Amino acid sequence: MDKRRSLTHVAMLVLCALFLYSCSGGEKEEATESAQPQEEPEQIISYLNQDVSFGVFFDEKGTRRTLDLDRDQKEFDVYIIINFPEDIEIAAAEWRLELPEGISVINDKYILNRTISMGLMDYGLSERFPCVSGPSCLLHTLTLRTDRELKNAEIAVLPSTEGEFLGVAECTEGYPQIRATSFRGVVNPGE
Repeated sequence: MDKRRSLTHVAMLVLCALFLYSCSGGEKEEATESAQPQEEPEQIISYLNQDVSFGVFFDEKGTRRTLDLDRDQKEFDVYIIINFPEDIEIAAAEWRLELPEGISVINDKYILNRTISMGLMDYGLSERFPCVSGPSCLLHTLTLRTDRELKNAEIAVLPSTEGEFLGVAECTEGYPQIRATSFRGVVNPGE
């Protein structure tokens, strides 16, 4: 029992010494930092890349961006797909879904192997998944329902509200971000 107490006391003394040393060292660093010009923190640079795009499609292949609903049809599927070059891999995506008034999501079938998802689709969703190779990645298959007749109803993928970012993270060291463009889908397009 005495041995445990003495080990505990020694550990406490070591921790106190480390704390005092780190505090005294911090004051010295502040004094030298104020004399030298401060360096900018390293930032990950992101850029808009026309080769990386999100799209709202009405087929799994990502070829149909318009849909004509039958007269009594109230439900339909939408596919959120990211297109990107074959020579890169992506590991994350950030985006937001904008739906017209009268349309709601009733089912969401997402990429099965995603490891984390944070946020809400209508404000901004950040998703992480194992590395995916190009040329495309089907992120979500959404079943939507409408409670009214639609005309030129645009469904859009936009930058997140909070971070104002629409894009992906590459699957390389540091996970550099790539800003993406997006394509809207239109339900019952007008003439």
